[in-house]
Amino acid sequence: MEWISKIIEAAKLPTKFIVVIFLVSSVLLFISEEVLTSFKLADFAKRFGLYIGITSLGTGAFA
Repeated sequence: MEWISKIIEAAKLPTKFIVVIFLVSSVLLFISEEVLTSFKLADFAKRFGLYIGITSLGTGAFA
């Protein structure tokens, strides 16, 4: 039940912060592979893609 209180605390974050997290995670999900490679983020996006997706969905629901 402790995780429920953590979700409620996350909802108390400023809206601007949540929107920034949503935008960054969405860009990492939907940007082309060439751009990710040029920024050296391709490996990061492949390794943590599931978590980035969950973060994008979660923050999209809060925003």
